[in-house]
Amino acid sequence: MLIMWNVVWRKGRQHPECMKKELINELWQRFEAASGTLEDVECWSARDLQAIFGYANWQNFQQVVERAR
Repeated sequence: MLIMWNVVWRKGRQHPECMKKELINELWQRFEAASGTLEDVECWSARDLQAIFGYANWQNFQQVVERAR
C-alpha cells in the first residue's frame, strides 16, 4: 500500500486531477486484482505494478520502488 500511495502521490503532484477519489479507487482495485500468493504470503510483481501505475519504462518505475523502499 505504501508504494502504491507513493506512486499516486508523486503522479498527483504533477497532475492534481490524478488524486481524485475515483482514480484512487480504480488503482486500488487493479492493485488488489494483481496480487498473488507465494507460500501463503500475499505478494505483487513489480513488473505488474509498473503497468498498473502507467510506467512504460521499467527503469523509471524501478527508481520509484527504490525510493519507496
